[in-house]
Amino acid sequence: MYRANGSAFAGTQNVSGSKIADTIRFQAVYPISSRLSFTGRYEHLIAGSSLTRAGYKNSDFLAGWLSYRF
Repeated sequence: MYRANGSAFAGTQNVSGSKIADTIRFQAVYPISSRLSFTGRYEHLIAGSSLTRAGYKNSDFLAGWLSYRF
């Protein structure tokens, strides 16, 4: 199994299975003004049997950023 950047998840070459993960994603954009907006994103990865057998667990990702348009 490989990450989005192309590197392998360590230890996954030694496990069998086809269920890698499920992802729940929420993203919201709030326009502060006509030129400025805030974007927030939350993702929850639910590790499947292949990842859990390799020792991985569920994980969370939270990010926020401001966008300004010229």
